[in-house]
Amino acid sequence: MPFPVTQRMSVADFQRGIIDHYWPNLDRAIDGNNALRSIPYRSLLAFDYAEIGAFLTDPRRVERFLIPLEREIRAKIRSGTLMPRTGAEAKPYTTPSKFATPTVSSANAYLKAHKVLSNALRKFESESGFNHEKIQQGTFFADAKEGTLFSTAATSDKAGKLQRVTPKIQEAPNKFREPKPPEMKSVPLPKGVPTVVGDLDALAFNPLLRHGYQFKDVGAGAYHGEYTHRLQWYAIIAAAAARDIFLFNKPLEIYRSMGYQSAKAPDDQNGGVIPSGSAQQLWLWQALFDTAENAERAISLKTVACQGGLSVYTCPESLNKALISSEFLERNAYDPSSCDNLWCLRILLATRWKKRFDQSENTAGSGIGGVQKVSGRLADGRTSAVISSSSMQKEMKTYKEVEVKKTLFGPTYKDPITGMLTKDKTVTTEIKRTEIGSEMKAKETPTLQDAGYALVWYLRNDTVS
Repeated sequence: MPFPVTQRMSVADFQRGIIDHYWPNLDRAIDGNNALRSIPYRSLLAFDYAEIGAFLTDPRRVERFLIPLEREIRAKIRSGTLMPRTGAEAKPYTTPSKFATPTVSSANAYLKAHKVLSNALRKFESESGFNHEKIQQGTFFADAKEGTLFSTAATSDKAGKLQRVTPKIQEAPNKFREPKPPEMKSVPLPKGVPTVVGDLDALAFNPLLRHGYQFKDVGAGAYHGEYTHRLQWYAIIAAAAARDIFLFNKPLEIYRSMGYQSAKAPDDQNGGVIPSGSAQQLWLWQALFDTAENAERAISLKTVACQGGLSVYTCPESLNKALISSEFLERNAYDPSSCDNLWCLRILLATRWKKRFDQSENTAGSGIGGVQKVSGRLADGRTSAVISSSSMQKEMKTYKEVEVKKTLFGPTYKDPITGMLTKDKTVTTEIKRTEIGSEMKAKETPTLQDAGYALVWYLRNDTVS
């Protein structure tokens, strides 16, 4: 059964209908990839993918394995904090201060501001070997502490000045190109979870997958959810630990392996042949974790991975919408003796959704606020450096500022003394920014405020607790 996924699928269904249909030569591709040779059971990765895919098409089963996360969240709540017990008490989902006295109305804001969910996920992921927080000896890639990230990767100092890790390659006078993988420089791999604050294409996620980074997906949209992919993997890891799903390889190895799996989507109307010049792509990551809500959305994303009439949790929007459902919150209540309905997790996710939705509608703050947030962290010393990635063509532009005076005229009126018709006159001044050439000729140093980055790590010195 190829896409769209229209029902719950067994492992055999997913193997036959998705894996074998779109990747008939996947076993040979895996076996021929030198980077995957350190995985003990690499020949069985396709079975692991099918197991995970089938698991994510069963929403109730996935939610059951988020209950340990709910317990962890509750364990991190400060004693005396009053949880909202109904959906009505939980609104509004945001308050301005994390230092507010813990009351029913501010409890959800307290949980958000003090990173209760982020820290619970971070601890769980680090214990599973993700994000280079805790080195797990003897695992994938021999626990490399250095690696290549992106051809456009840059670092920033405390003043916000950017410097590329690998400069553009000069081919001729005034002619430069982006470095190819063998030409890229290795850097110490940062610790922690990167934040996606802009649009990344499918290829841009591959370095994250290959190095085992979970990521906070702020740029994907409010309904997609910034934590959704991490929740998918939390449930997978928890289910594997409980032997509810059987994986031949470790979750970290499976996650990293997907950074090497890609394919063009075959045209079913053309005998399964990939059309020449086809814009449609189907990455293994999309099939398992980023399925579109419907066929129309899939087309706009240039993929065929979509769900049908049934909501499945290979689609991040379906998972996030189910967890933040206002209808669910109105029908249910907080039960301090049971974690089964994921109440605290739902409140936290609803809070994040409200914040991102307001930002996308320009009703709070200014857009996603990524540049401003990172600049603030650098300025106040809360972070030591930043690694960013995006189109360096934009990042490395430099400008000169020119003061421009403008005369504005108001409405016409008759001067009472001279009797002449005249207009109110106002002189204003504005700063006009003009681009002054390529980065190789620039005399000014570009700063983070000028950067159009799409991905950042906030480098931090604290440890996982």
